[in-house]
Amino acid sequence: MNISDFSTIEPYVRMVKIKKSFTLKGTWNDLDHVLIYIANGSVAYNIEGISYPLVDGDALLIPPYMKHTLVHAGNEELIQYIVHFDFYRDDARKKIPHQSAYSMSEPPVLPPRETLLGKSPIIVKIPSEERPSYERMFLQIYTEFSQKRLGFDCVTRGIAIQMIFAILRCMQEGTVSNKAREEISSKPQKLAEKALEYIWLHYGDNINNAVVAEAIGISPNYLARIFQKYTGLTLHKYITNYRLEKAKHMLAEGQYNISEIAQCCGFSSIYVFSKLFKQEYAINPSSYMGAPSQSVKLEAEVSDYNVDKQIYYNQ
Repeated sequence: MNISDFSTIEPYVRMVKIKKSFTLKGTWNDLDHVLIYIANGSVAYNIEGISYPLVDGDALLIPPYMKHTLVHAGNEELIQYIVHFDFYRDDARKKIPHQSAYSMSEPPVLPPRETLLGKSPIIVKIPSEERPSYERMFLQIYTEFSQKRLGFDCVTRGIAIQMIFAILRCMQEGTVSNKAREEISSKPQKLAEKALEYIWLHYGDNINNAVVAEAIGISPNYLARIFQKYTGLTLHKYITNYRLEKAKHMLAEGQYNISEIAQCCGFSSIYVFSKLFKQEYAINPSSYMGAPSQSVKLEAEVSDYNVDKQIYYNQ
């Protein structure tokens, strides 16, 4: 990948938004490129199974159709500046509203010229002296997109080019986030990834810290330390969350009863499953299963794609 490959881009900006939260988690899959700048706080992004811990001043560029999970639960407020865009203006793609790829029965095929990044996210550290300028660029593109004054599409295109090239320059000049560089290449990171893979394959079994640790050949205490460091969650909490996500999708499909789903997803009883599901999603499994598909709107899946909303406060 070379900066010259991007010399002809004419971005189409589909959405600009600000997300503020003290507690936030969820899984996303976007049909366009996503530029994320951490204005405050710290967060762990897991992209296609690889964890990228980010702090304020880090910028992340995610290619389309790359599943990414976010985990943030800290005392410090997390503030993210986010821009969704295509590299090129295409009449057909301009008609696609801001939405999750998960919500589409057949997500559109990505045009070849939208594959400039391949399947590799870019993570860089915006130099401290350039942060005020970068944040002003975001506020400018946010204002233009919000007000939609005459010629706003031309102005947002120009600002988006500046923001994208600022990230590409940082990449070329080697200002990759030190934290990201360290985590991507570390041995503990690879062990945490093995633990994740084991959970994904065996979530329906009776697994715990000791079982997973034995499977990947390390001690339970060491696994507990590295797993929380690289995912932001304890192993027990991650397993529970993963089982609940799987159960939620099975409930939505409507092919199994609640007892079968609880057993398939590794819960010890229907009572435990129902209690945890209601705690997580504020609705019991039977109500979720019986609700019309469009009436149950879980925040991580739906509200982030509200075209009339640009500032998200997820407390």
